[in-house]
Amino acid sequence: AFHYVTATLFKPLQLNIRSSGPSRKISEVTHRVLQELFALLVGGDGFAPPRIRLLSAALVRELSAGDTPYFFRDNFGGDFSQYDSNKVKYFMPVLSELSNSKLLIQNISNLVNWFVNDEGSLGLKMAALSNLIALVQRFPSALDKDLHIR
Repeated sequence: AFHYVTATLFKPLQLNIRSSGPSRKISEVTHRVLQELFALLVGGDGFAPPRIRLLSAALVRELSAGDTPYFFRDNFGGDFSQYDSNKVKYFMPVLSELSNSKLLIQNISNLVNWFVNDEGSLGLKMAALSNLIALVQRFPSALDKDLHIR
């Protein structure tokens, strides 16, 4: 079975500074597209195959302009352990590339647990490790030996 996702965004070259109409419209469309991509990333198993989730993660990275979309912060209070662990591996790498590291710092215990847990999938372990490395590179004191290292 084939699944097709098509997204086309248009940004005018010259926006009228006095009128926020066109830029507001683009912002609204981008926001709606990001919401739909988020739904693809965290939806149930039959909702989207892995290839579409990977594509969705790449589109989130490109459309979010370096800032973490608010729904990653607001859903479940930003606690990634509340998401299906089979879906987290698709959006975690994107979050480590975006400018807001607060979510990763908030979830550092989850990242460590996913990495050291014997029951986790290899994809989740790899995503957790890459996020831990990215986080510790930016914030060396975020990983605490008493709290996170056994």
